[in-house]
Amino acid sequence: MRRTWPLAALLVLLAGCGNERGEPRELRLSEDSPRQTLRFPSAGLAVEIPRALKPVRREPPAVFRLILGEPLVAAFAYRRREVIPERPGQVRAAARRLTRAVRRRDPDFDLDRRRITRVARAPAVELVGTQELSGGLLRTRSVHVYKGRAEYVFELLAPPREFGRIDRGVFEPMLASARLTGRVRPQRVEG
Repeated sequence: MRRTWPLAALLVLLAGCGNERGEPRELRLSEDSPRQTLRFPSAGLAVEIPRALKPVRREPPAVFRLILGEPLVAAFAYRRREVIPERPGQVRAAARRLTRAVRRRDPDFDLDRRRITRVARAPAVELVGTQELSGGLLRTRSVHVYKGRAEYVFELLAPPREFGRIDRGVFEPMLASARLTGRVRPQRVEG
């Protein structure tokens, strides 16, 4: 039996909840799928996604989301007043704080991997794990990128059986194509 996660429950998890809904789509991926570039100048963000996908623009600090059937991909851009981690020790401290915050929010979150990486030549912290939501398991990959005066967050949520396909076909290429300015202008909806 195919289990369907309530879309509202997935969006609650992302903290950028809105009332608009996109149409869930079954995504067919191939290596040569045509791509489109999404540009969000006020968020200081540009990424590439498969052309077949239609992004749903969001209220700031959310930037957009992609609903791919049960899986969900989203991006956020936060203006930060505090010091953004740049040096290795600062990024390690940010990773520890982020891990503690996730565990406080959801004590049952099963963290499989935390690593420090780079996205768009900027320091980043990646968390990958599993959680139960609405009676079903979801794999989560969250990447927090620190650049300029901004923190960019890219999220992937998917049932375990679909996680790898969406990660390889949408999420990883999106991260690889990311262009970030580190400047998030005052919050307003674009488009």
